[in-house]
Amino acid sequence: MRHSVGARRRAVKEYHLNHEWIPIYTNRARSYSCEFALIRGCLSLLFLMMASVSSFAQNVQPHDQLLKSIGIIKQSGRHLTLYIDDRDRNDLEELVTAFDLAVNQWCDHFQIDPSKAIDWKVDAFLMVDQSRFEKAGLVPDDLPSFLAGYALNGNIWFYPQRGNYYTRHLLLHEGTHLFMNQFLGDFGPPWYSEGMAEWLGLHRWDPQTKFLKIGYRVQDRREADYWGRVKIVRDQLAAGDGMSLDDVFSIEPSAFQNVQFYAWSWAACEFLSHHPLTQRNFGRLKRHVDQPPHLFRRKVLTRLDRQQKAKLQLDWNLYIHEIDYGFDIARGILTEAQHVDPPSDFSEASHFRIAGDRSWQSTGIRLRKGDKIRLTATGQYQVKMSDQPWPSEAGGVTLRYYRGQPLGKLMAAVLPTPNQAQDINQSLISARPVGYERSFKAEIDGELCLRINESPADLTDNAGGLEVMAQKLK
Repeated sequence: MRHSVGARRRAVKEYHLNHEWIPIYTNRARSYSCEFALIRGCLSLLFLMMASVSSFAQNVQPHDQLLKSIGIIKQSGRHLTLYIDDRDRNDLEELVTAFDLAVNQWCDHFQIDPSKAIDWKVDAFLMVDQSRFEKAGLVPDDLPSFLAGYALNGNIWFYPQRGNYYTRHLLLHEGTHLFMNQFLGDFGPPWYSEGMAEWLGLHRWDPQTKFLKIGYRVQDRREADYWGRVKIVRDQLAAGDGMSLDDVFSIEPSAFQNVQFYAWSWAACEFLSHHPLTQRNFGRLKRHVDQPPHLFRRKVLTRLDRQQKAKLQLDWNLYIHEIDYGFDIARGILTEAQHVDPPSDFSEASHFRIAGDRSWQSTGIRLRKGDKIRLTATGQYQVKMSDQPWPSEAGGVTLRYYRGQPLGKLMAAVLPTPNQAQDINQSLISARPVGYERSFKAEIDGELCLRINESPADLTDNAGGLEVMAQKLK
């Protein structure tokens, strides 16, 4: 049954796990309508807060001097007014400026006319000591307890995080929820709601130039201190708790009391937003956030045939098993190797050009278990762009290693046939080193795939490729 927007209003709760603040999604089918008494004692004349269904604090205009007397100061921007009780914090202006800059970028992403957001205002309460805010009447009596942050009805309550980056991320995460609710009218199903908040909360910030980029593909974990979602996916797979795309689409609201579902929801949004088969569909999902989950799911996969859906699941498996900061989806998915005409002396062999800036490339050569094949590689390519580019041949560069083998070394694998069901926790690819030349037997039925040895997160600065001859042996 479709519910009204008001009945589907959601709040966002946060909790701490493994020394990181992790957002937790909770479903609340109600809105606040509260009436607050006069503040007791010396604050009894401060103000009387009137109830509001649509907003809690936006109608409150507490006297700045009285707030200061109990240790709360205010930092105001165009869209955000930030109340905080930490006078020594040095990033208050940055937080407000970053939020204000994010508004136009949220408009761009969700295709909202910026003129509609000109007067949008949000009050945020960054609390070191929550009791001070309670004394000032800035915390509703029935606000649920939380450990990191809570967003509701145009307001954000949150605590300082370890490191300035994660505090900004938390503010932008919650701001994404508020923006979607305000201008889209809803959030979409849980995986999309929380995945988008995580995805757009990732950002690049330059304090010198006041530059902000939300939805930023973090290149190194040091750019996002204490965020940790990549590690969560890796650890889940290692524990045998990986999730397929279907699993992610089926996440229930209550499941977000566990940290891993935030990581998987983010990973799905990152993957679907960049995969060639779903990039266009994903960009249109913002138009359908009011759809029930099963219809919303169809919008993700609309116009994909069975073969394309199988390809999507295959690429998802490849992605999560090599997930890393900076993973380039378009370069990391399975592509077709380029066939080249063989020399006349080797007419019985198949020849391919293996691109150095792509991950696994399928050759079209079908192998049965026990088939023996010989691979021979020639050519030179570049594996790292720098002041002194790194040239490599099929044997790789021993200055750096990836997964136990020299960077740039030719690798081979047999991709299982589609009818061989695979556990999502098991990687489809079992790579073996080839180098300049090697013969091996296929251990399963499948298709021969080749690539140079490098993480899909580091392929962008590669150039050139290898010439590989593949010949089945009797």
